[in-house]
Amino acid sequence: MLHLPLEIIQEYRPEKHSCPGGRAIAIVTAARDLRAGECLSRDVDASADSLLLDWGLASTRRRDDVSLHVGIKKGVAQSWQVSTLRELLDLRPGDDGGWVASAKVRRSSSLRKALDPKLWVAARILGCSSKAEALGADWDVRSREDMLRAGLDGVSAAHRRRALWVLKQAVQSALDNFETTAPDDEEVIRLTEDERQRVAASYRLGKKRILSDVLALLEKADVKIARRRALREKETSLPAVVTGKRKSTKGKGFG
Repeated sequence: MLHLPLEIIQEYRPEKHSCPGGRAIAIVTAARDLRAGECLSRDVDASADSLLLDWGLASTRRRDDVSLHVGIKKGVAQSWQVSTLRELLDLRPGDDGGWVASAKVRRSSSLRKALDPKLWVAARILGCSSKAEALGADWDVRSREDMLRAGLDGVSAAHRRRALWVLKQAVQSALDNFETTAPDDEEVIRLTEDERQRVAASYRLGKKRILSDVLALLEKADVKIARRRALREKETSLPAVVTGKRKSTKGKGFG
């Protein structure tokens, strides 16, 4: 694996050179002399997020998604919630004895498309009190793919709002994990003469804007549900002569 700290990289120039097997190699020129014992490694599979956040390497590639790592603390989620999430998602053990679920959010005008299906099902499960309520009475005969596609389809307004709260907490937590704010990044972009710092700040700022956009979509959906509920309650409290609607007699023994 090759993970070089940002400050020592001056140039990365992929070039073809003669080597065993006729393969191409890449030349990395250090901006300073390397210290004795300094660890160098190479990992071509590292994501752009990992390179930036873990190793300080900035990517110039435009990315329209952000990886979220949602922690499920030990003792917070009910045992059936944890077991169900483990069945449906690829959870990994967390440092605190809990679990971590990884998923992505992306730039989109549609909330459904902006969130990874894994996030929808996680919020659906964590936002309710029973497996049947979360996944439906027929959960035991539904496929994993079917449940991942469901989103929040078929849930009550109250359940939907609880699920949206879970999602808002996850996205806000990802925003809070950045050590810099959006104004900090904007100032670096505007004032720095170091191109590498400018690229890194632009990359961070782009991630924060995606998260902020997704958070706004979640808040908009939550407000919409609350307004519909308030309107329904208002209409049911008014006489039929005002609303023009007849009250339902279903279940009261009338035709």
